[in-house]
Amino acid sequence: MAATTEVAIAGQRDEMVDKIDAEVDRKIILDDRILQHHRAILQDLPFNGIPELLSDEHRAAIDRLVEKHGRRNLSIKIKRIIGWASAVGDVQSNQLLSEQRAQAVHQYLLGKVNEAGIDPDGFFTSGFSVIAKGESELPYPTNLAEDNPLNRRVEIIYLLTVDRSLPSDAAAGPTSTLWKIDFGPAGAGWFLQAGAGTLTMLPDGGPGSPTAPITKNFTFEQLGFSIGIFEKLKKVQFLKKFPQLRRALGLLSPNKRGNYPKTSALLANVGFSVDAISEGGEFQTDLRLSFVDLQTFNYNTLSASLSILGKGEATLLLLHSSYFFEPTVILGIGQNIAVPDLEAGIVPMGFVQVDV
Repeated sequence: MAATTEVAIAGQRDEMVDKIDAEVDRKIILDDRILQHHRAILQDLPFNGIPELLSDEHRAAIDRLVEKHGRRNLSIKIKRIIGWASAVGDVQSNQLLSEQRAQAVHQYLLGKVNEAGIDPDGFFTSGFSVIAKGESELPYPTNLAEDNPLNRRVEIIYLLTVDRSLPSDAAAGPTSTLWKIDFGPAGAGWFLQAGAGTLTMLPDGGPGSPTAPITKNFTFEQLGFSIGIFEKLKKVQFLKKFPQLRRALGLLSPNKRGNYPKTSALLANVGFSVDAISEGGEFQTDLRLSFVDLQTFNYNTLSASLSILGKGEATLLLLHSSYFFEPTVILGIGQNIAVPDLEAGIVPMGFVQVDV
């Protein structure tokens, strides 16, 4: 049954909001270290602080932040904690609620720091402050009668330092900052798909670098979907407005006798492979990493492909783990013909497991 009350509708909306977000405001690359100014964003905090000021997801994000400090070459300095409240209710109550939220994050963070045996003076900057903004300077301005879960938030402003001068962990094997990844075809499945690919460590000339590329196999699982643009246009009879384009696409239809063999022969003669060819996508990490460090990581993709006489495709990947967050592009070309089409694909969540 559809939600009919404001409370139910708000609950459905909140379920669609990511409770944790992160942004990099600035990145400075020096010879011996990299300085990154981050914001860890805890949003969709419990409305009115009920039943508690922080949820388990928000506490888990703080746990991960503390765990990152001191890992390999990483160190963190917390500069500010800023709390907000949505514009529902009176100004004084929202000011108090934003202060309670910011203090709750500070106290939980301080507790985890002490629990981990970290010196608070080294974890917080000398000018550290806790700020309560109430409903002023809202990140997402709204009508006074409207609650936006993105405004029920606390931001942790911190400096992440990557020390590039520290020696790598030799026990983990060769390390590099240069990598190449390539995905094989994903198995059948409209939404949940799986497949295999390769991850290659490239020589970068640094300490612990291999003298030649090293390639490992991996398996992947992903949630994704694709949309055939031409097929959608057919359904709305878009091509009727362009008869010449309709006739051209009809000539390439694999349903016509001989079209597929003729196209295969044509592609072979002009140098296309019958199988899709991909050169993989190269990416560079700030840290020197080993295959052990990259044994598991996540990715998101946005891709587009065009099939007429052959298939050309381009995929933008965002690869990320606790060690890195890097983009790369994979270009593919070859013959993979079903029907002439322009296709867009999205993978909001993917997971890689490398065979080390």
